[in-house]
Amino acid sequence: MHGENDSDMINTVAFTFDDGYQDQADLIREVFVPMGVPANMFLITDFVDGKTWPWDAKINWLIWNAPRKLIKMTVGKAELKLDLDGDEQQRRHASRMFRNIVKYLKPGEMRRAIDVLAAAVEISLPAVPPACHQPIAWDEARTLESQGVRFGSHSVNHYVFSSLDYDEAVRQLRDSRQRLLAELKYPLATFCYPVGGNEDYTGRELLALPEAGYRLAVTMSPGTVQKPLCQAKQEQYTINRYSLPEVIEDFFQQISWIERIKDEFRKLSPMNYIAAFYGSKSGLAQAFRVTVNYRLGKYKKYKQVNWLKVKRLVFVCKGNVCRSPFAESVAKQCGLPAASYGLVTNPGTAVNPIASRIALQLGVDMTEHRTKKFNVEELEDGDLIIGMEPSHCESHWYAGVRVDVQFALLGLLKSVNKKPYLHDPYGLSESYYYYCLSYIQRTVSAILISTRVNIGA
Repeated sequence: MHGENDSDMINTVAFTFDDGYQDQADLIREVFVPMGVPANMFLITDFVDGKTWPWDAKINWLIWNAPRKLIKMTVGKAELKLDLDGDEQQRRHASRMFRNIVKYLKPGEMRRAIDVLAAAVEISLPAVPPACHQPIAWDEARTLESQGVRFGSHSVNHYVFSSLDYDEAVRQLRDSRQRLLAELKYPLATFCYPVGGNEDYTGRELLALPEAGYRLAVTMSPGTVQKPLCQAKQEQYTINRYSLPEVIEDFFQQISWIERIKDEFRKLSPMNYIAAFYGSKSGLAQAFRVTVNYRLGKYKKYKQVNWLKVKRLVFVCKGNVCRSPFAESVAKQCGLPAASYGLVTNPGTAVNPIASRIALQLGVDMTEHRTKKFNVEELEDGDLIIGMEPSHCESHWYAGVRVDVQFALLGLLKSVNKKPYLHDPYGLSESYYYYCLSYIQRTVSAILISTRVNIGA
């Protein structure tokens, strides 16, 4: 993180600390500074300012100090039982489970859920962090900065970004950086996503980060930087990191050629091939079954389109959070009139965070999309309804249609590499998200080239 250009990052290990706890600062001061090893700390600015302490730290503190063994509570519509029998592993599991349940709640709902937990364990939550959760002070940060330590932003208050609305996410990026600029001489232009898992941030952050003055951003997904960041397009805002293992031998393996060799072997395994190109074993089985039926002539009608009658492309899938909104966005990017719907969805939901991020890497922005549930009343004369799999074209979805429409399967509109079944990427690997969305992009673009018809005219 200290390098001024990509050449400084080659064969480099960067040590990072998240949140800004005092015990982290103690470790840096007592170990890293005397040894001359650069260290980077990402600060939650409201935490350092003494305005709050992290929501996940509050959960940990409540569960580790809970006097009761079996805790029962209701959070939203969920009935929870936390078995706290005093065993360290049991409490660690309970804390992780509760954090995972509440981390995507809106800030107000999150605070209420923590209050419910505090009431259930019969402990008053301190307004200021207890000794074990004290933050670093700005004065100490400045002292460490003068000794070579660098500090970056970890947001204002550590809420998961995919749970925030756009304006609040932008405010968190902007305000946390402004606090660092006000207190320190050399703040990093690097952001660290709160929690930092694959679904904890969205594609909109990839757009907002450079506007807020950030050059890089780090996640909590395991991995290394495989190429110069200046060549990586959006990847400078999705830099992976390894968590420091407790066993020193594991650490040396992480930073050695052994881990890279293991990564390559993992890519070659049959299961990884299935995960990358079919999503899962279920996806492979479904694709095989549908392809056999297609070869037997079952879905022939879904590739026979009278393009002279087509006025609009209507993409449908199950949830309208991955495949169909991406296809709609690509079509509109190509100048084609298009819409998308989910057959089974909750209207008004944002697109899947991973899909949004992968889409941006493919040059497509769908961060503003919100789900729409299919309604036959919204169909128009000349619509071509395009499904991602045969079930999306089944007649029971379209009962009562009173306009002239046609049906097609997206993967049958290509002249080569036809796929009558394109498995839903939701909840699957990033590699399959990339493959699925890339296939949709190539296919929709091919429609414009191959039909040679002015759709919508």
